[in-house]
Amino acid sequence: MGASDPNGIGGAPRPATASVRATPADGGRLVVAVSGEVDLSNAHEVEGQVAEAIAGAAAVAIDLNGVTYLDSRGLQLLLRLAERHLHRSLDLVIVAAPRSIAYELLQVAGIVEAVPVVPGLG
Repeated sequence: MGASDPNGIGGAPRPATASVRATPADGGRLVVAVSGEVDLSNAHEVEGQVAEAIAGAAAVAIDLNGVTYLDSRGLQLLLRLAERHLHRSLDLVIVAAPRSIAYELLQVAGIVEAVPVVPGLG
């Protein structure tokens, strides 16, 4: 995959890359930072990593400020997480900068009506 073939061998799209990192923050909140591209190729894996990271946590912030691409599968992941954890009465906050791709999709999907969405932590 050289510079002359940015999509991969023979023009096939490269699989999206995303990372999930969980770190404790002040006040007992667990911050789960998702970064990179979340799409059909990796949404299931990303969702599993997020679910594993937040298992047993009482307060969670899902930080999407590092997300560079989010398709409908990535949005479905966020919808399922928000729905599942709202029903469990989890203190959930989503972090997404205004005018970011993540924020725009959260707004269109109505997630901003159900879960607090903030531009940053601190």
